[in-house]
Amino acid sequence: METTDTRACSHSLLPEIVVDVTNSPVQNPASWKSTLALAFCCLVATRVFASRQPIWAAAEGFVAQPDRPVPLGAHLEGCDYRARMIGALEQIGRRWKVVYQSPGISGLQNAVASGLCVTALTQATLLPGMRQLTEAEGFPPLDSLRIGMFYKHPRLSATGLVLVSELVASLESVGSGVRVVPN
Repeated sequence: METTDTRACSHSLLPEIVVDVTNSPVQNPASWKSTLALAFCCLVATRVFASRQPIWAAAEGFVAQPDRPVPLGAHLEGCDYRARMIGALEQIGRRWKVVYQSPGISGLQNAVASGLCVTALTQATLLPGMRQLTEAEGFPPLDSLRIGMFYKHPRLSATGLVLVSELVASLESVGSGVRVVPN
């Protein structure tokens, strides 16, 4: 199943181009028929720009209850974060239940901050009022994510190549100013 959170946005240097940002698993970018196809994706990437370490996140007052299923907040099925959380919990025999689903990060952040659930985030998306859960609390480490981009270079116009260059520069700087929230 494809998870999408699509927003149209204009790039500051190229206002004549409208970019659709989609949060979805990409299995086979070679099958795309679009002339200018850009996709940012986790795991399946021919050119990797960054590696991010997801962490378990919860509200500051969250206390894990080992005798109850972990209340998970997750993106829809097909999301790599969701698969990592479930896989990590199942590997240690920990019960879990998805209690909140959202295609967008802000919905998950709000659900976590309100104490409804725990989820996987990165340090860059951990908000004030949240904390990182530890292995000592029963939350095993999550596998890292590779962030990359697919694009059809031979078919890109000069404007498209400028856009790709700007997006690559943005990707490479993601998380450079991240403030680490203490445990």
